[in-house]
Amino acid sequence: MADGKLPIIYEFPGRSKSTVWQNFGFYMGDDGQLDKSRAICKVCHHALSYSGNTTNLHAHFRRHEKGPANATGVQSSGSVLKYTTPGTRKWDNLYMNNVSDITYGSSADEHVVSSNQPVIWGNVTLNNRSEALNLMVAEYMIENMLSPDIVESHSFVSLMALADPNFKLQTKEHYTSSIFTQLYDVYRQIMIDLVINARASALTVDVWNSIGGKTYVTFSAHIVTSDWNFDCYNVCTKPCPPDINECYSELMETLHLDPDSLIVVSDSVKVPDPSTGIKIECLGLVIENTASFVLSYRDGPKVVEYVRNHSVEGAARGSDDHWLAIYEKMREITGARTENDHIITQIKAIESVLKPLKLAADHLMEQSDVIASLVLPILRKLELSLRVDDTDSEILQQLKKEAWDIVKNCYQKPEVRDYLLVASLLDPRFKELLFVDVADLKRARNKLVKCASDMYKDMQFGNEDEQFSVLTFENDNTGEPVKKKIKTELIEIKPMSIPTTSGSEGDWLSDVVNKKTIATKEETQETVQAEVERYLAVEQTTSQPLVWWQSRESIYPILSRVARTYLCTPATSLPPEAIFNSSSRDIYSRRKLLPNDLVDKLVFLNSNYAKLKE
Repeated sequence: MADGKLPIIYEFPGRSKSTVWQNFGFYMGDDGQLDKSRAICKVCHHALSYSGNTTNLHAHFRRHEKGPANATGVQSSGSVLKYTTPGTRKWDNLYMNNVSDITYGSSADEHVVSSNQPVIWGNVTLNNRSEALNLMVAEYMIENMLSPDIVESHSFVSLMALADPNFKLQTKEHYTSSIFTQLYDVYRQIMIDLVINARASALTVDVWNSIGGKTYVTFSAHIVTSDWNFDCYNVCTKPCPPDINECYSELMETLHLDPDSLIVVSDSVKVPDPSTGIKIECLGLVIENTASFVLSYRDGPKVVEYVRNHSVEGAARGSDDHWLAIYEKMREITGARTENDHIITQIKAIESVLKPLKLAADHLMEQSDVIASLVLPILRKLELSLRVDDTDSEILQQLKKEAWDIVKNCYQKPEVRDYLLVASLLDPRFKELLFVDVADLKRARNKLVKCASDMYKDMQFGNEDEQFSVLTFENDNTGEPVKKKIKTELIEIKPMSIPTTSGSEGDWLSDVVNKKTIATKEETQETVQAEVERYLAVEQTTSQPLVWWQSRESIYPILSRVARTYLCTPATSLPPEAIFNSSSRDIYSRRKLLPNDLVDKLVFLNSNYAKLKE
């Protein structure tokens, strides 16, 4: 500015869900209104694009979380560091900083350790190599989900002594009570802010047992970010309570979830339906359980034992008892044996039923985003593959029928099927819904119109964190090839102005001096119906759904928000690799060995630390 003074940064108007607004605000425009398209950092006055999501704000501010002697007002005093810049978070004892060069030692030939890892401040300084190495040890334990007991093992102590005789390795108690606890506290708050500020989220539930027989339940949140990335964050791991609905209630309060729109993807039929919302079975576990049933049906165990003991000459013997490994051994045997004795007939029958399950598992593992829109197409493919044929042997007919019944019964509830229908309808790869009957297609489209109408009403009234504007089109030049002319007349409806309390007189009086245009029920229906018809008229494509919607968000302003809500729901409660791939299952096996007091912290940090520290 001409006078050398920086513009005033005004506070976020009204109430905000996120604590990040302690560190950001808005400039006042020439029209006397806050410019909410750019969030201004209170530390460096850098302007960041803002459209309702605060992920980039969190990422930017973490760059200011430095240690001693920086230009933003951070001061060091003894073992405790505090920010003194107004409006910043006051985190004691723990600060992260992406440091490119860590210098340690006081000799003339100083060593330099290159690192992009966070450094914990407080008792740790940049010039203390031992403390920096202790942090690296902590990160190694986090990455590999290892108990701090490792630092007391003879081999580990010997390794570190050989690497650096002057290295002072901390006790396991220090890692447990200090480093892990501080990292957990800070990154948990960041995770909560990210989920709260997401426009939609879904929960997954993973029930598992420790080596000591204790049952735990792990909750994760799945979101679609403002730039249409599918992200997953571990929320917490708790001892499994008698009633998991208690956990749902706590999570809904912590993450500000709407009880009526709660979507839970579960890995266990033992997990009860939430008292509100919808529970969807994990497709990966449905496939897994069906395969296990097939191998245990009637003489299945005898067949499996035969397969294990009769590997084909020259074929590698594997020790993996997972059904996919057994299936591959069956293929080897049936490929080398042409006779049709009783045992070979049984092997061929089991192999025929496992094959479509294996192909479904492979398809899930090939997906970049394993989202709920995949469920119904995969179910239809399994139904066709497991259809009984007159030429099938008796045992094969029985296996096919039983296997399909298991899969089908997991998705019979009307509210679950309706949700999956809309999810597939909003996926541009499946939008024609050729895998369902006409009644389902009609129901899905009606449900989509209802969801879009509700969304449009919400967009008109806005919310505390953002304002919406709705684009309308007066002709067919929408940027999309259409099959037919859309005759529905589109009515332009201006979004309602949101009253604020920024301190500007004009802004403060906006609710009483500005004209507010609210759509009538008929106008809302026409606007929504036109956008839905325009979307349905577009040809089905092979594009990835989130990429497709990102490039068309302005073309479908209402449906894109509905799509974000449905496409944030995963098809599986764990990554498919963790269910079907033995090497990927290893990290999930390690959590079973963790001490009870570290289960939540290490499972959380293992899942989130690398993603959130960037």
